[in-house]
Amino acid sequence: MSPMLEKNCLLLSGDESYEKSAQKIKSLTGIAVSHSTQQRLVHRYAFEELPSNPEVEVEEMSIDGGKVRLRTAKGKALIWRDYKAVSFHQLGGAAFFQDNSA
Repeated sequence: MSPMLEKNCLLLSGDESYEKSAQKIKSLTGIAVSHSTQQRLVHRYAFEELPSNPEVEVEEMSIDGGKVRLRTAKGKALIWRDYKAVSFHQLGGAAFFQDNSA
């Protein structure tokens, strides 16, 4: 897989389900990348840690949290999970799923 195709898979997977991102990649590029391959790409990707530099002053930040519905088969019970997100506007952002220590 080319670096550009991998980057596009990661970008689309971050905005919607792996299944929908697989459909969009096929539509946009003509290359089929299955939803399970999209998921593997996300899980093996080494996301950068936010810098922990005490010399950098944080001037702005946003914090949010909520619930996200996981996809289930038709007729199955809905599954909801909690998430937390933080954005240090100049430095970057992070999201946490099922991690109460975050």
